[in-house]
Amino acid sequence: MDNIPQNNNQDHEANANQPVKFSQLTRAESSRNHEGMQRYSAFIRSLGIALPLIAIAITAIVFSWDILKPNDITTVPDIKTAKTIGKNELLNPKFDSVDNKNQPFHITARRALQDQNDALMLLDEPMADITLNNGNWLAITARQGAYRQETQRLLLKDNVTLFHDAGYKITTQELDVDMNVGTAQTETSISGHGPLGTLNAKGMHADSKAQTLIFTGPVKLVIYDTKTSAAAKVPKP
Repeated sequence: MDNIPQNNNQDHEANANQPVKFSQLTRAESSRNHEGMQRYSAFIRSLGIALPLIAIAITAIVFSWDILKPNDITTVPDIKTAKTIGKNELLNPKFDSVDNKNQPFHITARRALQDQNDALMLLDEPMADITLNNGNWLAITARQGAYRQETQRLLLKDNVTLFHDAGYKITTQELDVDMNVGTAQTETSISGHGPLGTLNAKGMHADSKAQTLIFTGPVKLVIYDTKTSAAAKVPKP
């Protein structure tokens, strides 16, 4: 996938301080790239739906334990504190289930820890994957995660990577998921690549209810010549 030919690339630069919807980037494409861009747009739409779903899947590990208690907490402390916690530790947790749309998901982690105030769940090397009803497979991995039950907020940190079986990979350093409203967002740089091109942005906001994924600028999108690009499968992590 990294050796995709780049002949006749089209380079799109967004205004520095304006959020850019992917649909706005694609409307101006030539008819020669129309079919490829439709596939790219479908991929982006699936991310807007699946990112919050994958985050919900990760927290299923937490709900499988009856140990969390509500608490008035407004911020998530540094995840590095997990190294000093020895309470309620679960090694190599695994969880398999389906969501409310009967889409199967699978979650693993190296370990899960409950903090000293019984309010924060810390996840070490969490990984979740989900198979959507349309047949697409997505997975997300991170080095660290933290979840608060009362606010239903999940924070993934350090090398947060999303894989899509159409051959796409998106990487960022932090992802904040609000499961109450079904959104996932980051203000850290986004880097993505796949069979149809590359994408770089300064942030991202996914909304599962609105089925939108907005990248914040400056945004740079490079689209490969679809006649010379071959779709590549991303191996499951």
